[in-house]
Amino acid sequence: MLWEATLKLDRRRALIGFAAAGIVALASPVLVRADDDDDDPRDYRNGSGYRNNHENRPNGNPHLNNVTDQPGMSYQQSVEAGGESRETVYESALKPVHYWLTAAMSGNATEVEAGRLAQERGASQDVKQFGQRMVADHSMALEELVLLARENGLDPIRGPLMPEHRQLIQNLSSRSGQDFDRFYMRSMVLEHETDIAHYQEGVNEQTRDVAAHAAKTLPILREHLMMAQDIARRVGADLTGT
Repeated sequence: MLWEATLKLDRRRALIGFAAAGIVALASPVLVRADDDDDDPRDYRNGSGYRNNHENRPNGNPHLNNVTDQPGMSYQQSVEAGGESRETVYESALKPVHYWLTAAMSGNATEVEAGRLAQERGASQDVKQFGQRMVADHSMALEELVLLARENGLDPIRGPLMPEHRQLIQNLSSRSGQDFDRFYMRSMVLEHETDIAHYQEGVNEQTRDVAAHAAKTLPILREHLMMAQDIARRVGADLTGT
């Protein structure tokens, strides 16, 4: 449900802030590379096809971007040193637009990578075609986000960054055939519910350029969700709790 997706977004924001604050407190550099079953019927990223299992979830310390020229340098220090318009992780995490763009880039990159896996590992032709559509649409959205990130002084990323995104790709990579189809399509329903909540927030709360991108993208995400729900039912995915 969308309210669950909104709660998940709040958790992501808190995790980013806590992780960044902890990093600054320890004065340690942050380097990020952009690159089964349990009883809880909702933890879809930890091997069972469900979400929200707090005991078995990844520990949730998103590393964010590699947005420091040197450990501990502030934005102004970076500029004075001749670096690009980069900021410390803590500064970046405190800016809502940077959080929004980071989560959106990670999400779109995840959809692209998952779509490629669907074309390689899926059994159903519907799943393969859906994966192809995901690669096309989310690649285009990711390129737009990369431009927005640069315009907002944020280093772009082109791979799954957040822990839940990395976990999803890892779990998809261990599946094939009909098992893959069911897991992937349920995941796509849940991911797009989260995406819609995130992009609606972008429309309502973000800067004009980001809000315009979010508003343009929302109808596409809603179409993706309807497609995912339809295909998920056809391949026998369990949509209980979505």
